[in-house]
Amino acid sequence: MLRSARYLPEEGRAETEYTLIQGDRNEKKVASYRVYPYRELTALLREAGFVRVEGVSSLTGEPFAWGSKGLYLIATR
Repeated sequence: MLRSARYLPEEGRAETEYTLIQGDRNEKKVASYRVYPYRELTALLREAGFVRVEGVSSLTGEPFAWGSKGLYLIATR
């Protein structure tokens, strides 16, 4: 399997093209993912009634920052 990805900032999406190879057959599939910026995610949670929203980058509670590998949102009503 081959994979090629690109980010489409004007659409707020990431697209990944997968090429599945089996013998002499190739099949391409495309997946599209909506990318939510941190600010938009926290705004959506606040609009849904959450009053405290915190982002951390790990299950040990390290602060979320640019370049973090993951995002965990902790929200309280």
